[in-house]
Amino acid sequence: MHQLAKFITATLTYAMLFLAGLCHVGAAAADPNEWISFSGLAPGSAIGQLAPHDEGMYVCTLGFIGREKSTFAMKAITAGHCDHGAGGRRTVFYSEASDPDTARPLGIYSRSIARGADTGTSPGGLPRLTDAGVIDINPDVYISSYQIAGVYRVTRTLRPDPPLSPGTEVCKYGIRTGETCGPVMSADQDRVLVRLNITEGDSGAPAYIKTGDGTVTAVGILSGHLRQDDTVAAIYYLYPVIETLGLQVCGDCH
Repeated sequence: MHQLAKFITATLTYAMLFLAGLCHVGAAAADPNEWISFSGLAPGSAIGQLAPHDEGMYVCTLGFIGREKSTFAMKAITAGHCDHGAGGRRTVFYSEASDPDTARPLGIYSRSIARGADTGTSPGGLPRLTDAGVIDINPDVYISSYQIAGVYRVTRTLRPDPPLSPGTEVCKYGIRTGETCGPVMSADQDRVLVRLNITEGDSGAPAYIKTGDGTVTAVGILSGHLRQDDTVAAIYYLYPVIETLGLQVCGDCH
């Protein structure tokens, strides 16, 4: 297992990627966490790939855990631009709270796309206008919770038609800024723009609407902020991803 001596400094080497006015690295927020880990794998966990020459890691947030409906194979879903495997360092790592300085192999990306841009991994049927990556989870990975941050259980996934109405509150849980919520500014069939505090490492975070009693509706995957306004976050809908790939989001998979 690879030691995470430079994991926390990874955000300093995080690649900035600009696509049609979208910046995949969020603006700095107040008092960000250096890193968040749980007793095992859970949505909202920190994940990363080794940077070249072991100079830190590219760090993102795990969005959702799902499984194939036909085979029950377990998958992790995050932002596609988090896939830096084109340089040959394909293994994705995560950490556990009991030993946060040890990187544990999570799996590898089986498909990814960053809003039409090639990541070096086949898009494998993913919608072109999305920012999503799917990781094949190693069979020996301990999934401690399917609930977001071990707290919120996903009971449904929002369809993009009709788009979310302006003013609707959407929340996200990222490894650096934790949970932040804000109003929808606008939405179309591909993404939702929400006023949110985000920073480096939050990319890939699960976005959701609280429905009460500890349950949420999954909305999508945090991609980044607008280049022209770093207080507005772009979230790509999750539903087209799971529908196309035949995946089920695990709210409580057993």
